[in-house]
Amino acid sequence: MPAGPCPAPLNRGFARRCVDGLNRVPMLSPGSGRAAPEGENRPAGRGRFPDFSGMRWRTSQAGRRRTGFPMRTTGAPTTRAGGARSRLMRLLTLFGVLVVGLAGAPAATADVAPMAEYAPLASVHLEPGTPAPRLTDGNWFLSEGTHFYYNDYVQVGKSRLIFQQDGNLVLYDEIGRARWASGTDHRGQEGIFQQDGNLVVYVSRGRPFASRTCCYPDLEFSVRADGSLRIQQIGTGQIRWWTSTAH
Repeated sequence: MPAGPCPAPLNRGFARRCVDGLNRVPMLSPGSGRAAPEGENRPAGRGRFPDFSGMRWRTSQAGRRRTGFPMRTTGAPTTRAGGARSRLMRLLTLFGVLVVGLAGAPAATADVAPMAEYAPLASVHLEPGTPAPRLTDGNWFLSEGTHFYYNDYVQVGKSRLIFQQDGNLVLYDEIGRARWASGTDHRGQEGIFQQDGNLVVYVSRGRPFASRTCCYPDLEFSVRADGSLRIQQIGTGQIRWWTSTAH
């Protein structure tokens, strides 16, 4: 059934907005705004507070802001629900369970253990006469005429460059975070380090990605163990294009 008009305003301590005929009480997250006065986080139906039991709501108190998942009130005091949550969290902690606390913050945290560095591997496609990728000083060097088809990759140290199934050419670090991408997801068809020295990802629509390094002589494309990419001149080592992702 269509929602009726908004009910009477809630107590003035709460921010108010009307959505689909219901008063919704947005949560005041820590540091994001004014906390409601003490006592205004209690359910309705007691004293002068309006009856909004059954609504989804979140609470915030002066001096002790508390965030939480939306819950459905039943008229029971908030302190009783909070006590139940605390008991549940203590019980889970006794059993060594890593849980996200019902108050919105992790009940326990664990540091992310970094992976071992990537083994030096390369799987790409080459034009006739194009030299295979070579590993020098711990870095991969690719020659002009190297193609990246879907799932082709080059990896070493802190770098894994892969042309994904979604058409994006992405550089990941040693813990799996994307550090750089061509921005061609859902459009990219093929990546090529061309004979003219340009790194290009061709797309089905829109603008392709290009490194804009066309026509410099004797360029090579390197995937580096420090987590970065470079296009540089053979012999002099002059850098024509790079990613600022070394770490």
